[in-house]
Amino acid sequence: MLSEGGRGGRGGPGGRGGGGGIGGSGGMGSTCVDRDGHVSFVPGGSDGLRGSDGPRGTDGFDGRSGRPGQVTIVYESTTAAAGR
Repeated sequence: MLSEGGRGGRGGPGGRGGGGGIGGSGGMGSTCVDRDGHVSFVPGGSDGLRGSDGPRGTDGFDGRSGRPGQVTIVYESTTAAAGR
């Protein structure tokens, strides 16, 4: 006779995806002087945009069911008991 093994546990939820990288800093502005002596300022570049978040991890797999346990049944025959 076999006893049934326990059921495997449910898989855990997947981890959250990694955050996106921070955008790079914009280049510095500079002052320019043309041939006529006019001074103008060239603004710096804008900062880069933050990267998007990574995808969410997939859920964990369910656990495997336990192996069946073995039960040994010991009994005494009625004919042997009657002879005692």
